[in-house]
Amino acid sequence: MNCPKCGEVLEEGMRFCTKCGTNIEEALKEEKEKIRLEAEKLKKEQEEREAKRLEYEKRERELKEEAERRRQEEEKRQKELKEAEERRRLEDEKSREELRIEKERLEEEKRKIEEEKRKLEEDKLRAIREAEKMKNQNEENKERTVEENKEDIKSEVESETKEEPKIPKEAEFKPAKQETVIKKKRKGFIRRFFDRLILLIIILAILIGGIYYLNLKGYIPEPISSEINNLIDQIKDVRSAEKEEYKNIEDDENTVEENSVTDESISGEEWVVENTIEADDIENLNKDVSAIVKDGKYGIIDNETGKILLDTKYENVSTVAGQIIVSDNGKKYSVDSRYQLGEETNILENTMRLEYLYNTLDNKAYVYTGENSLRELSKSESLSSDMIIVESVNIREDDMSISNDEIEVDYDKIDHLGMYGVYSINDNKLVSECEYDKIYEYSEGFAAYKKENVSGYLNNLGVDIGVTFEETRNVYDGIAWVKLDGKWGLAKIAK
Repeated sequence: MNCPKCGEVLEEGMRFCTKCGTNIEEALKEEKEKIRLEAEKLKKEQEEREAKRLEYEKRERELKEEAERRRQEEEKRQKELKEAEERRRLEDEKSREELRIEKERLEEEKRKIEEEKRKLEEDKLRAIREAEKMKNQNEENKERTVEENKEDIKSEVESETKEEPKIPKEAEFKPAKQETVIKKKRKGFIRRFFDRLILLIIILAILIGGIYYLNLKGYIPEPISSEINNLIDQIKDVRSAEKEEYKNIEDDENTVEENSVTDESISGEEWVVENTIEADDIENLNKDVSAIVKDGKYGIIDNETGKILLDTKYENVSTVAGQIIVSDNGKKYSVDSRYQLGEETNILENTMRLEYLYNTLDNKAYVYTGENSLRELSKSESLSSDMIIVESVNIREDDMSISNDEIEVDYDKIDHLGMYGVYSINDNKLVSECEYDKIYEYSEGFAAYKKENVSGYLNNLGVDIGVTFEETRNVYDGIAWVKLDGKWGLAKIAK
């Protein structure tokens, strides 16, 4: 055994060192404590090294993940570029094919026009020959008719001036027979006269029809054609005057009828459910039901019959991820198939803000994703509709910055003008100016809007269809919730 301090060799059982006088037991305790402290220090240093190692590994892993994410984003971007290039290639091929088809169609039409022109020339020559032939026949018929009339008149005069024949004795008492012969001759003359008159009328009608046809085809000389057209215009003027007079009479009758109709926006026949429902508001949930608000409390109403399915006694009714959620007393509930209150749910609302903006300073449309990131709208957007509802804003170019090929802008620096319009992605332009206070999303080709104190509908071209109410909502199966005279009803909007 050695002394802990001076190292002097000591005998077993000695309590003090013979050389330095150190208490062996206390020295040993001090030595053990020192060793313990050193061990704890080493352990602490080892733990710190381990923590630094883990931090380094975590940082290395994050860097790898970031690199992998960037690689995937780059691959995705390259893939989108390739897809866009492929779409452009297909569109170019389609355009070339359409141009080829259009060219063939034009050539075919040109060939048909030339064929039609050739036929018209043949018809023209045929019509001229027929007109000449008809003219010759008319002249011959006219001469023949005149000669026959002369002969008939001559024979009639001769028969009247001729000496009366001697009547046989047996016929002296039968004068009726002679009168019958005279009557027969007169009737034959009249019949021949009317037959020839009818024939002349038919020939004149054919001649007039032929002249009219030749005039339409442009075969008549200009002076004669002008006279014919003037005559036709005079006839049309007479007929137009008669029609105008008749139309004025009808308009007067219609005016009387219209004045007797009550001044309503839509007739009773256009109401599916009469506007008798009193409510603060009605908001669409889906095509089958809507949320109805009375005295600040929410319920559910049927979109077809107007029947209340869930009483208006809840704090809120909304759709979350396509599900109808009822909120009440800080809890959320789903609804069953009959739209009655179901089980409690912990579904979370999607707080991601997705807005479509139209910058009036550069006349471009953007989509805002809620991460201070803007993306310019393009035809490659995979949206359910070409028509997008956009809000008019002012975004200065100085407030935009480019990072990783994305536009970044502070949301607080966006000047929201609070007016809405309709933007066509395919046409890359506004089809309806940003002059509306609110526009609902398109449904069945119609978008409900509110402008000042008037509500109505825009069609899929962004044009107002001219139907106005106090409030309007989405169209489903051709009908929609509308408010008129302070009350709600279901009106037929589309036939």
